[in-house]
Amino acid sequence: MTKTLDLKRIVIFLIFAYSIAWATGLVIYLTGGLANSPQIFGGLPLAVVLLATAYMGAPALAHILTRLITREGWKGLYLQPKFKLGWRYWLICWFAPAFLVAVGMVVYFALFPQYFDPSLGAVRRLLEQRTQV
Repeated sequence: MTKTLDLKRIVIFLIFAYSIAWATGLVIYLTGGLANSPQIFGGLPLAVVLLATAYMGAPALAHILTRLITREGWKGLYLQPKFKLGWRYWLICWFAPAFLVAVGMVVYFALFPQYFDPSLGAVRRLLEQRTQV
């Protein structure tokens, strides 16, 4: 690739990514923001749906649109996993987050045992308050 093509791709990507994200943010703002968003899908706020799909997916959508506009094609995306070459890394990436969360939980409750609540009393109180509303 040439340097001008790279710069062109970067600019196109940034324009799409920011435009999609900001347009989604504007729609959320105009429909009541995060606090007063209209309810859809059985009580799910519109803002949550827009944040989880359009706002957070803006970079991925911008990447696809950039490849379509620059006619770069779909080669070199590295989306096909090569398990035979890096199976150890795949295992680490699969199990390390859960392991690190468990280690963090043990360290946290070892340092602050007063917050450990095996009966989930705080969660039960929150659920009771939610059902009363």
